[in-house]
Amino acid sequence: MRALLWLALAAPAAAVPPKAPGGRVAEYETAARAFYKAGAFDLLGDLTLRSDRGEKLLTTGGYARLHRNLKVGAFYRLQQGMRQDDDWQRRALSSTQWEWKDARRRFEHVAIADVTPRFALGGPLVLFLKNQLHFNSYTRHSLYKAAPELACFFPRGVAYLRAEGDLALSRGAKELVDRWAYAGFLWRATEQISVGPHAALRDWVWRTSRHSPPADRYRVVHRSVVLGVTLLGRF
Repeated sequence: MRALLWLALAAPAAAVPPKAPGGRVAEYETAARAFYKAGAFDLLGDLTLRSDRGEKLLTTGGYARLHRNLKVGAFYRLQQGMRQDDDWQRRALSSTQWEWKDARRRFEHVAIADVTPRFALGGPLVLFLKNQLHFNSYTRHSLYKAAPELACFFPRGVAYLRAEGDLALSRGAKELVDRWAYAGFLWRATEQISVGPHAALRDWVWRTSRHSPPADRYRVVHRSVVLGVTLLGRF
């Protein structure tokens, strides 16, 4: 009897999948971005703040233009408040209750390589095909981001449609784990400063935490509507 009791206590508790809100929830985003032209290089600084979980992303780096229609870049990102799959864990070792680890004060370091060709479609239309590789030193995971964008340029601004998809290369590369569909407009207030609103649909996929027993696999999709504003400077 004592052996059976010990086995029962030692057996891993079944995983309880995280719950996503019903329907899409509203999130808010503010982005401040600056480009500085230094000879053959375009240097970038970007700060993005999101209301959901207090996400903060600070990105620095730059682009080099290899051809009129092709540029490559390298960037460093410091991010805070990003929720990872493995942050879903039991409240205590013997508990049957699960919760998200508080990541609001955790810093993560991300290295990014970027290749972006562009194609003039005639008139004011330009297609950008952004390709990025990300490596997160905290999770030790890498991902591939594809972000095609269709831009329509006007004398005083630009309207754009953009899709983004993150493919997690370190965990099987079977599906896009973060998907965005953007629409936005930037109005050129001065020669250097542009500002404008954007809206996006975001689908974030939570996959099985490493803290879960191998047999208890799950997939949960968190859906949101993101409303934001972008401030852009070119110097």
